[in-house]
Amino acid sequence: MKKFFLSVLFIFSFSFSQECSKYFLTKDYPLDKLIESNKEYLEITVEQEEAIQAAKDEYQPKINERKKQIDDLQKEYEKLVLEGGSSQRIKEILVKLAQLKAENSVLRIKEIRAIQNSLTKKQYQKLLQLLNEEPI
Repeated sequence: MKKFFLSVLFIFSFSFSQECSKYFLTKDYPLDKLIESNKEYLEITVEQEEAIQAAKDEYQPKINERKKQIDDLQKEYEKLVLEGGSSQRIKEILVKLAQLKAENSVLRIKEIRAIQNSLTKKQYQKLLQLLNEEPI
């Protein structure tokens, strides 16, 4: 059990030492927002807009559901840490937070792949170029 707890702590320390967001183990790439603000430059067609919206409709509700759970668990975690709560419950929360963030990261990757598949190679290259220019 001690090894398990240490591995969870390692995951958290690694994820927080890297550039990441509150809801993902990795950096978040909001490609949909970049596309929305650069439609003309990327020459997005109506069909592509529909495909991108379909990807958002499929993955965003699942991601948002986990974000809510993460927020609730984070509040409970902070309260337990600051008020001297059970170390067993703290460990359970840390494991669940890691799991939810990993799931959100996988969902975001699937969403990115769906968006990528709806764009031409040239459009996707332009999008990546915009992504490198934008502060995320």
